[in-house]
Amino acid sequence: MELTGIDDRASRRVLAHRDSRRAGGGRKVLLGLMLAVSFMLALAAGVAPAPAEARDLLVLRTELRRGELLSCDATACRLDGSTIPRRDIVLIGLGDPPLPSPTVRNPLADELHLRDGTVRPGPLVSLDARRVVTPARAYERREVRWIYLAPPPAGSAGGGGAAGGGDGGEDGTCGFWIGPVGRRGVFRHSDSDSLGAVTRLTRTARTVYTVRLREGPRSGDLGLRLDDATVRERLREVVSGPTGSNRTEGSGTSHIDGRTSDGLLVLGGPSRPSSYKFNVGTAEYRYPSTTHSSSGPPTHNQELFTGIWVGKDPDPDQPRILDASRRSMKGEYTITHEYGEHTSLMEAVSWELTRVSAPCDAPPALPPLPAESEPPDEAEP
Repeated sequence: MELTGIDDRASRRVLAHRDSRRAGGGRKVLLGLMLAVSFMLALAAGVAPAPAEARDLLVLRTELRRGELLSCDATACRLDGSTIPRRDIVLIGLGDPPLPSPTVRNPLADELHLRDGTVRPGPLVSLDARRVVTPARAYERREVRWIYLAPPPAGSAGGGGAAGGGDGGEDGTCGFWIGPVGRRGVFRHSDSDSLGAVTRLTRTARTVYTVRLREGPRSGDLGLRLDDATVRERLREVVSGPTGSNRTEGSGTSHIDGRTSDGLLVLGGPSRPSSYKFNVGTAEYRYPSTTHSSSGPPTHNQELFTGIWVGKDPDPDQPRILDASRRSMKGEYTITHEYGEHTSLMEAVSWELTRVSAPCDAPPALPPLPAESEPPDEAEP
């Protein structure tokens, strides 16, 4: 949890989290998948020899295609001049792959079969002329022989409409979530010396992000990757005590990327509602502040932008439930953390994101930050 404003300037939040899910399904579903995969593998084994220039192979759910595989992303693969939706692809063979194709170990999850014979389970994030990328690591394309793509989860074939089409539509569209995410935090601490003299500290900060989250495949559900964001933060801190007082003020704005963000959109079905969770953070980004003291010259500091968590600790609702239209993420929470008798942190968080469909390679522009409110007052509750 975040403790800010004591002598070390800001003891920052350190949260570790791990999404843990189990791919499931009845025995009939699993058997059906295995039979379908087996049929397509057998079909691939009997494919006619390819022309010398046709190096790559796509095993689709209805046919086989050979050609030059240019790229794959969350929505589709590009083979020569054709765009093929990912949900139609069973297997990708790279560089004149030998036949028959390998046995799929788990038909419910993506798999990479490397040239050295090892199998690496995990969702395919992207593929280009040089690399094959998964959430765990990026492989050189020449290292990979076959890629198995599991069928999309039930309810996720909606394409570019409401959430549920994270694998993209046939027209190569992706789902994006765009809007503001804000936080107001007030940290209070008091301490007394042996004579009963009290020193009080109050630190107030307002933080607002404008974000664009991109849907993408992640182990059967949809990852929410921070595509782009800007952030603004303004703080004010006052320390007063028997020996004097000091006042710190600072503000800054920055453009950030998604290296410190992670999210998940879980698509609902008959037995569970659709839900989401995400965080935005800026571990590598800082802004300046200045401390004015009654007992010395000003000092200059560097402050970390504050991260915000939605549907994750400290949010009391984990995860958050998506609205019925699957087009809006909107909510708020206020929570106070007590750290003993004399230390507390109040956090008020709000967000309002709207889903927009757009071409995957031409995402919608990031809106400007909301108008700045009045500077925070150290006396506000």
